[in-house]
Amino acid sequence: MGFSSKGIGQRVEDTKVKAEALHRYLININQNRGYSPKVIGGIVVRSGTQFYYYDQIEYHDYGESRENWINFNEILRNVATNVYSAEYLKKLAEKTGSD
Repeated sequence: MGFSSKGIGQRVEDTKVKAEALHRYLININQNRGYSPKVIGGIVVRSGTQFYYYDQIEYHDYGESRENWINFNEILRNVATNVYSAEYLKKLAEKTGSD
């Protein structure tokens, strides 16, 4: 995972450059991973007691618009679900003798 935390409304132009470079990097690295799990990442901000991440190519600050900002708990649930699914499929393959 590749995440970078930033303050809302702070150094927005600098964060925009970093966010878009991170997004391009993740696209490039994932093109070479085939069926391996994908590398995920983006900019993370804290709003109140919650954390949100942004993983789109064209960055905008959370204070400007909340569109496409996703609660970080959602990514944790998705990762947990994918890990559980992969483990389940591996055990199933071992039981049936197939790869």
